[in-house]
Amino acid sequence: AAIRLLRDTEPDDLANLAPLAAARDLLAGRNRALPPELPPVVAESGDFGRAEGLAHSVYDPFERAMALVGVARVLARRGDRERAVELVREAEDLAVHLPVEGSPPDEDLGPLHRGAAVVLAACGRADEALALVERLKDVDGEPVFGDGPDGPDGTPEVVDVVETVEMSPEAAEALAEVAAALRPYDERTAARLLDEAEAAAQGWTPVFRTPVLAAVARACAGHDEPRRDRLLDRIEAEAEAGTAAEGGVERIQAPAVTLLAVSELGDTRPERAVRLARALARWADSCTLGPEPFAVFHGGTPRTDTVVALALGGLPEEAAAFAARSPAEGSSWAAWRRSEAIAGAWVRRGRPDRALSILEDGAVKGRDADRLRLALVRTLAEEGHPEEAVRCAAGLARPSDAAAALSTVAGHLLGTDRRRATELFDAAAEALYGPAAGVGLEDAALVRLAEALAVVGDYERAGRTAESMGEPALRWWALAETAVRRGATDSDAALRTLEGALETSGAGGGPPEGRARIAVAVALQRLGAVAKARELADTLTEEQRAVHAALLSSLLWDHDRAAAESLAAAVESGCTVARPPDEDDPDHAVRTLPFLLAALGNRSPARARRMAGRLVRAVKAASPTELLFSRQQLEAILPLLPGELRRDAGELLGPPDPRDEPWPEPGDYGPAALLRAAEGDFAGAEELAREIHDAWERGAALTELAAVLVGSAGPVLAIPGDGALFGQAAWITRRWIGAAGLPAEGGARERTARARRLLGEVLAAEGWYHALPLLAELEPDAVRAAADVVFARPGPDDRAHGPGSNNSVPGAAGAGVAASAAGNSGFAGGAAGG
Repeated sequence: AAIRLLRDTEPDDLANLAPLAAARDLLAGRNRALPPELPPVVAESGDFGRAEGLAHSVYDPFERAMALVGVARVLARRGDRERAVELVREAEDLAVHLPVEGSPPDEDLGPLHRGAAVVLAACGRADEALALVERLKDVDGEPVFGDGPDGPDGTPEVVDVVETVEMSPEAAEALAEVAAALRPYDERTAARLLDEAEAAAQGWTPVFRTPVLAAVARACAGHDEPRRDRLLDRIEAEAEAGTAAEGGVERIQAPAVTLLAVSELGDTRPERAVRLARALARWADSCTLGPEPFAVFHGGTPRTDTVVALALGGLPEEAAAFAARSPAEGSSWAAWRRSEAIAGAWVRRGRPDRALSILEDGAVKGRDADRLRLALVRTLAEEGHPEEAVRCAAGLARPSDAAAALSTVAGHLLGTDRRRATELFDAAAEALYGPAAGVGLEDAALVRLAEALAVVGDYERAGRTAESMGEPALRWWALAETAVRRGATDSDAALRTLEGALETSGAGGGPPEGRARIAVAVALQRLGAVAKARELADTLTEEQRAVHAALLSSLLWDHDRAAAESLAAAVESGCTVARPPDEDDPDHAVRTLPFLLAALGNRSPARARRMAGRLVRAVKAASPTELLFSRQQLEAILPLLPGELRRDAGELLGPPDPRDEPWPEPGDYGPAALLRAAEGDFAGAEELAREIHDAWERGAALTELAAVLVGSAGPVLAIPGDGALFGQAAWITRRWIGAAGLPAEGGARERTARARRLLGEVLAAEGWYHALPLLAELEPDAVRAAADVVFARPGPDDRAHGPGSNNSVPGAAGAGVAASAAGNSGFAGGAAGG
């Protein structure tokens, strides 16, 4: 309300708008950090009112709906079915208006519908539960073409679409779960639903059939044991057939199917699970398998599935041995999944010490390391090792992670040690709301704040802000950017800042990815620490050197022209266009030349034009996959090339205005808006930027437009990341604009006024922090005022802490944890008294 009032009365008062925006984000940050797993655990303590209040406070709408369903599940089990149904309906009403990534709701809402359906079934609401299952089914549309003339693009006119609804694997699994929950009310309907789910699975391939058969088997436990045994036999036979197959889909799906089988058979038929896991290991050893992907949706993971299967079979030694002879090859995601499985196996073996030692080997990095630690906390708590779980949770840097972990342990202690459970609930509250929890700003906001504070010369608070970031790559970059700016006046202090970066590797262990290390190495060289710069550069792999060579040349250009020229020549010579049989040269050129062009800009027009022509030829010869992954960099640089080259490339990249695309991607609008501004069409640029649905991305786009208006060069070093307007693509375009000169439209005073208006609009919205670095150039006191709000502390002893400083977790003797300074006395204040 205060922001709206200020915008209505004094729209150009950025000095007061910035601290108000920071204060608003700090308040939202508390709810943003609230993990959706917490409210159901609090409900288990019996404090249903507080559980509901926490569920309603979860920041993300989808996670809020999931939290409401989780509380409803507990209420249904405790007998309050009427209130459980009310919460489920509230969650589903929320889902109706829930966009997913800026688009209408789609299958991403499946877990919500599935969980809600099970709760409704547990309350005896069969019809409502089955109506939600219907939303999980596959819907196909068949167009009906009219008899009239074709449209202007030559395609026939579609007059109708006939939809067909078919059972999906997720819907079949949900049917089995609904049947199990519904059996106490209507055993006949439950049996019919199980028959329907099993029948639907018969027509699918093994990887889709097996989870459904497993869900039906679980629903039969304790009620129809002969059917359950038959289904388990079928699951076992499917896995055996896959590893024995000579080819076809069964062989391709063998790892995933065997993993599902081992997981299902481990508790009831452990000896058979062991046999299947070892058979899969022999199968994998006999195959030639490709590299593991960096995420599950990027491809199959047969070697990692084998490691996990051995671990779930209770064979941690064999799982570790297989992982050693079949490494993840740089995939942190695969390393995390393997480590989680092996650590869990050691816990179930009764060796939590062996499990905890896996956290120290450094194979899992970044956010995946936090996920590993969280998973290990859950397993330790489930297997009866609560204090080991608490010690494991102490290594979590993010308040939301610490709160989720401590609440998980508390939930497992409610039935045996309610006093200790209450202590841990209070510790979770302290992690989220106490003075040691930090301000609740996300890394995206912290990195912008650190950059802005460095711009205004507040290096101490810039460094403290950077050190509070959870993401190692962003932390290293922010410290490097701060050091480079500080080096002009105090090189010794700047070097100490960088040495601090080198001593911290973040929660994930190990140094961050290549671009962040390059930023620190370049900063070290600029400050005269050449030996340390070379030492850090030597940690780059050969692949990273090849991929990031052009970026390194870009960063060195203004400081060490000879080194940059030499590196640029080497990069250019390696960017050939012809594709030999066993090489991928056009893709390499598409990947690297945009950064080299950013370094050259208009400093060497003849050479830049030569390389621009080479880049366009590479685009024409590159693979569709590389064009997809490099699209943001290409969109950032190609439209600034000479007209004929721009037209040639445009044929492959599509129209410059995403509104001319049949199916525009949400991420296309920001780069298109920035390029309009670079060409001088500021009105068109603003119009495109306001087409961006996401408030954070829209804030980034409007800030970039304001930067073009005032000719801001932006950060000295390229931000590590792939976002179109929060990373390298925007940095490329800024470098070009800076080299080519500002497009002529209006005088300097008019452009500055227009930029300030745009920044005011950004500060008033959720992506407010994007405005901070440019605001530091136009109105430094506004940034200082915002930082004062961010660094404000409840008590005088807390002022030494930086934003995002870690909470301390109580140990076994940690009774009497202080209540939150915000007035929250814990999540389960009545738990100790029952």
